[in-house]
Amino acid sequence: MSDVYKQFHDLGIIPVVAINDAKHAVPLARALVAGGLPVAEITFRTDAAEESIKRIAKEVPEIMLGAGTVLTIEQAKRAVAAGANYIISPGIEPKVVGWCVENNIPVTPGVACPSDIAMALSFGLEVVKFFPAENIGGLPAMKAIAAPYGMIKFIPTGGISAANLNTYLAYDKVLACGGSWMVKSELIAAGKFDEIEKITREAVLTMLGFGLAHVGINTKDDADALAVVLRKWLTTHRRLASPKYLVGESYGSFRAVKLVHALRERESVGVTGLILISPVLDFTWLDGRNLLSYSAYLPSFAAVARGAKDRAALADVEEYAGGAYLSDLLKGVRDAYALSRLSARVAQFTGLNSKTVSQLGGRVHVKTFSRERARDDQRILSAYDGEVAGFDPAPFSQESDWEDPVLDTLRTPLGAAMSRIVTEKLEWPINDARYEILNAQVAHQWDYGRGGRVSAEAVSDLREALALDPRLKVLIVHGITDLVTPYFATKLLLDQLPAFGDGSRVQFVVLPGGHMSYVRDESRRALRDAARISVERN
Repeated sequence: MSDVYKQFHDLGIIPVVAINDAKHAVPLARALVAGGLPVAEITFRTDAAEESIKRIAKEVPEIMLGAGTVLTIEQAKRAVAAGANYIISPGIEPKVVGWCVENNIPVTPGVACPSDIAMALSFGLEVVKFFPAENIGGLPAMKAIAAPYGMIKFIPTGGISAANLNTYLAYDKVLACGGSWMVKSELIAAGKFDEIEKITREAVLTMLGFGLAHVGINTKDDADALAVVLRKWLTTHRRLASPKYLVGESYGSFRAVKLVHALRERESVGVTGLILISPVLDFTWLDGRNLLSYSAYLPSFAAVARGAKDRAALADVEEYAGGAYLSDLLKGVRDAYALSRLSARVAQFTGLNSKTVSQLGGRVHVKTFSRERARDDQRILSAYDGEVAGFDPAPFSQESDWEDPVLDTLRTPLGAAMSRIVTEKLEWPINDARYEILNAQVAHQWDYGRGGRVSAEAVSDLREALALDPRLKVLIVHGITDLVTPYFATKLLLDQLPAFGDGSRVQFVVLPGGHMSYVRDESRRALRDAARISVERN
């Protein structure tokens, strides 16, 4: 298959354009490029077609330019001389097809029945235009006539719109779709190129799957779907050869690591680097049923108690958490001496009441720490940043349930800010949908695969990625008082990774602050500097 058809496939949509005045050609082409579709079929339905192709070829060389409604060899020659890279015709014109084949010009003739396809195959063609698609039966008709011809691909054109675009694209024999709804003649004539750019962008978003329909919420499908979106975006903007960095935050880091695998294996797209902010790489380390989780949280508890800003201030806690604490913990609750030792040290490091810690067997859960640490002040600490406290709604109750002082107070301003970005800056067609921070319904239905969330991990994917690509660099950044994804859990996991030739390929940075450490000016600057260094190393 020629490069032209490969680009058709990657772009997904071919705008079919009729220009009545060549002065509109260049601004139209620029609107298509800005909207994310650097491709155009300029039809020979008007006298301005040839001149329009000339101007676009000269002024907007990045667009993949072709000529449509080509009925004669003379038109084909004029189109190619003007700068067209491919020829499209409404039907099988044997002389036109023969001339194009002889001169190595990609040609896509229209077909409407099996005999048309047979004639196209006699010329050695692999791609045909199904035209006029909707008027001759649409997708069911195309599937019917395509059945015997497994070697042929189709570009359905005629009646294609945003409403039925993805229905056609979902059929594996469709290479791309031709359409004119984003380049209507009245918009071109009126010079409404901003509107054309907007409609084009909406068409691309529709094709990429940014719709309200949900096809499944599970870890694998999530990574696979994102991989397709990224590959199409990279192709549309001709950035496949550019360095590519994936940035993930919190669970997004888990997704980013999974995405590296999906991009490599399914879409043939390599990733240059990963930047993971407050990542969760293995959910088992956050589950209280895993004894190692208590070790993972202890340095972060101590960071809150001491007001620590860096790991140097926690060197003794880290040494204890990764050594003597685990040793005593594994001896079990029946070893009174071990239990006494670890309870005393944990109380010392966390600042919690020694009796409370002893009753817990030195095993302190995040929720317990968040309430007990500031209980005398009738406050509770945020799991997202242990240095931030809020009022306990039931301070005199034995048990209490509360909204997080960081996460839940930010829901309204963050939701409003994101809604403005989506609707005003990005201009995504979301209609009356609303932006939600942490949609609980989706979160509860998420399918992590066999074993559920408690068994979900991305460490094996990270290990595989580092082993397969010796150029891959990884930057991992944590907040020191983050009680949601404690930094020490990641540190212990990274200690189990081989060097893979150069141990410095994985950089581990701990900054002042919590889960969103970048809300602090000094940590945001440090994060930016660390990311810049990581990128420059490549």
